[in-house]
Amino acid sequence: MFPVTRFGHEEHPKTLKSLKVHHLENVMTLVLDFRSMFDNLDIWFVATNEENKYKLEAARDYCLHGYPEHVTFRTSDPVELPVPSPTYLDFHAACAKVANLSGAAEFIDRLDRAIDDITTTLDPNGASTETLEHALYQALAY
Repeated sequence: MFPVTRFGHEEHPKTLKSLKVHHLENVMTLVLDFRSMFDNLDIWFVATNEENKYKLEAARDYCLHGYPEHVTFRTSDPVELPVPSPTYLDFHAACAKVANLSGAAEFIDRLDRAIDDITTTLDPNGASTETLEHALYQALAY
């Protein structure tokens, strides 16, 4: 979590390790394809000047096809059913931009494809260690 604090998000490591990670401010219901792109850092929300209104941005323009340019989160009960946290959405956007600019997103995609290719055994010479490690981290995250 050290890189997170370098971007001015000192509180995130503590929050993400606590039960607050499961608060409603950190929850969104998304259609499957969009959720996959969001989880893979291919798509993110950028705050606008209007409260709870976000512009959709993506690493590749085709990811946005079929989705609106802007999304506004609304709730009938802000106390019991809060909209997603602007801080968390901003944090996700920063991570997505860095991952895509640095090429890390392509590396993660390659690992995800390698996980899908694993059949019944791992390489006895240790060549699949990186893939296994990534798969384990993914399993623990959910």
